[in-house]
Amino acid sequence: MLDTVWHAFDGTARRSPDKHAILYQDTSLTFAAWRARALAYGGAFDALGVGPRDRVLMWMNASPEMAGAMFGAWSVGAIVVIMDPNEPRSHFEHAIRTVEPKLD
Repeated sequence: MLDTVWHAFDGTARRSPDKHAILYQDTSLTFAAWRARALAYGGAFDALGVGPRDRVLMWMNASPEMAGAMFGAWSVGAIVVIMDPNEPRSHFEHAIRTVEPKLD
């Protein structure tokens, strides 16, 4: 079986659900909470038709929400392209044309 970042994360979350995984500003998430957030995003991506090898463009700040969205996309086998929202809009538009994401 091909191991992916999602599979490694999922295994860790199942083995250590109560361990703290994300500490960011005033937010603290356990692996179980992060996994639940990721699976919620994964369900949303799946409902939108995102699947293996589809590209998803995320224009987000580094945050627990971005971590949930990123791992959620990985849970359905998607490829994640992250863009810094501080970049000019023209960079985002160029990425849409170049990456050809399923979602942006």
